[in-house]
Amino acid sequence: MRLLAYTQDESKVVQLDLNQGQQVQLNFAVSDPGDMLNRRSPFSQTFKLPTSEVNNKYFEHFYEADISAGTFDSSKKARCHILDQGVLVMAGYLQLRSVSLSSQCYQVAVFSD
Repeated sequence: MRLLAYTQDESKVVQLDLNQGQQVQLNFAVSDPGDMLNRRSPFSQTFKLPTSEVNNKYFEHFYEADISAGTFDSSKKARCHILDQGVLVMAGYLQLRSVSLSSQCYQVAVFSD
């Protein structure tokens, strides 16, 4: 599985590091059978990305409160693609949910367009 994320200014695409063998749980339920007027978009469960060199650079060391040059804004959407064996599984937006220094990970979720 691969996670390709665009920088927030959409100037480049970065392949973010996943934990080895990590699978991302995706929910493709698009509507509640009892409520046909409410449609939902596919999304992922929250999953963890390691604090690797690549991920730290992408998130601009978001966990470092004293870095003034960091411009990653967790309230903004970042386009991304999830691929499995080279096949596009989901296109959407990456959301940084939290950062855990004790677990050394970024907790993220993906929401479909």
